[in-house]
Amino acid sequence: MDARLADRIHTIVIGGGERTAAAVRGLIAEAAIALRLAEDAASAARAKALDPSTAPADVPAARAAMDGAAFERDRLAASLEALQGLADELDAAEAEAQRRGAYDAALAERDALAAAVTTDYPILAAQLVAMLQRIVDCDARIEAVNRDLPRDGGWIHRVEDVARGAVDLEPIHRQGVPRLTSMNIYPLPILGASSNRLWPPRDGG
Repeated sequence: MDARLADRIHTIVIGGGERTAAAVRGLIAEAAIALRLAEDAASAARAKALDPSTAPADVPAARAAMDGAAFERDRLAASLEALQGLADELDAAEAEAQRRGAYDAALAERDALAAAVTTDYPILAAQLVAMLQRIVDCDARIEAVNRDLPRDGGWIHRVEDVARGAVDLEPIHRQGVPRLTSMNIYPLPILGASSNRLWPPRDGG
């Protein structure tokens, strides 16, 4: 094994260096190439050591070379296995860190928004209810006036028709437009666990 590669593997396995999944997987790619070369070298050394044509005097050296090449191959294979396990651990740790970050961010956003709702919703809801009640009262007065218009007075459109720019629509088309004062499908609730509501009033007003 190349000494520099061996040092880098050792450093990262014992906890040093850049311990990220990406860095380890880069090292895995290098180690995989080195392992293929080591396997080829081990096969060649074994073939030479076992070759009957190798001179007896050269056999001890050939055998030592075979054993050395097999050791390098096996050490690289073990290193690659260790790196793969480390990469899997780092992948899991990084994924967990991302989940934790998203969880903490969502929790912080939830708490901040819940505090804002607790503080702001009652004020905004009260303002909206007051406006809705004014609309209802004004529309009732408009309806009464429209039943007995003065000679030079034109028809008075309701508040929401004017606000929505719907005064030019045919009455049949205006009838299908949801009205703020008739929020029966999505009533305006009182903040809390109660089923009571702020609007519309339960008496239907």
